[in-house]
Amino acid sequence: MLQNAVEVSREWVWVLDVVFGGIITLGYQELEKSLRVSIKKSKRAFATHVFVAFSFILFVIYDVSFYHILITRFPFNISALSGCRYVLDLLMAFALLNVLTRGLSCENEQFTGQILIALSVWHLGAAGWHFAASIEHTHHPPTLSAFLPHFVFIGIYWSVLLIWFVVAKRMGWAETFQEATNSKWFLRLLALCVLAISVYRSVQLFRLFG
Repeated sequence: MLQNAVEVSREWVWVLDVVFGGIITLGYQELEKSLRVSIKKSKRAFATHVFVAFSFILFVIYDVSFYHILITRFPFNISALSGCRYVLDLLMAFALLNVLTRGLSCENEQFTGQILIALSVWHLGAAGWHFAASIEHTHHPPTLSAFLPHFVFIGIYWSVLLIWFVVAKRMGWAETFQEATNSKWFLRLLALCVLAISVYRSVQLFRLFG
C-alpha cells in the first residue's frame, strides 16, 4: 500500500511538472512577442513591461520551487485529502497559467482584472492545500504562518485596487471601477505587490520548510 502511494505521488508530481513546463513555455512565447512590440513603442514602455513581466515570472518561480519543497514534506497518499490536493493543484495551475499569459501579453493592462481574480484564486487554493496537507500528515491544522498570509495577500491586492479607484476617480483618471481596474497604473501597482509578496513568502517558507 505504501509503495503504491509513493508511486502515485511521484506520477502526480511528474504530471504537474509537465503542466508547469507547458505554462512556462506559453509564458515565454507571450513574453518574446510582447517585448518585440513594447520596444518599438518607447524605452519607458519597454522598461515597464520588463518590470511587470519580471514580477509575474518571479511569482511563478516562487510557486514552482516551493511546490517541490512542500510536496517532499507532504507527499501524496491514496486518500480523500490527497484527492482534494490533486484538484487544488489543477485549479492553482490554471490560475497560474492565466497570471503568466495575461501578465506577459502585449496588452496586459486590459487583463488586469482577470489577473487579479486569478491571483486571488491561486492564494485561496494554496491556503486550502496547506490546510489539507497538514491535516493529512500531522492530524492538526497548519500553523497560522503557513496559510493565513494567503488571505492577507488577497486583502492587500483588493485594498490596493479600492484605494487606486478612489484616487483615480478623484483625479479624473478613471470614471468607472472597471476602467480603474484595467489600467496601466493599477497593473504596475499589482505587479509591485506580487513582487514584494513573492520575495517575502519565499523567505518565510524557506525558514519554515527549507
